[in-house]
Amino acid sequence: MSTQLSSPSRVDPAGGSRLARVGVALACVIAAGDLALVAVQVAGSELIPIIVGAVIAGLALGTFVLAPQGWRGRRPALYVIAGLRGLSALTAIPAFVVDGVPFEMKLLAGAGLGLALVVIMLLLIGSRR
Repeated sequence: MSTQLSSPSRVDPAGGSRLARVGVALACVIAAGDLALVAVQVAGSELIPIIVGAVIAGLALGTFVLAPQGWRGRRPALYVIAGLRGLSALTAIPAFVVDGVPFEMKLLAGAGLGLALVVIMLLLIGSRR
């Protein structure tokens, strides 16, 4: 009779690692924030050019479409979500180089970039488990 010591599993029985699931959940939160930004844009505020808003909305919707597959641990979906969030984060770069952007918007852009990097790391590290 052998006794096996069980170690805590980092992979959920339904598939996908916990890190990847946290990454997918945070990616969806960021995507929801992106859609809120686009909604403010549509309401008449001139925060971003309309074409950039359309790109941001498309990236956010792509994140939502792939989230269920990423939640189940499908590697291609996790990689694409990471790429979508990276592209979305790149849309914040002009806030640092364009004149006349308020400090608060630069602060939000910086926080968004940092959070996007965390999400990308969670997705990529979680995809390997």
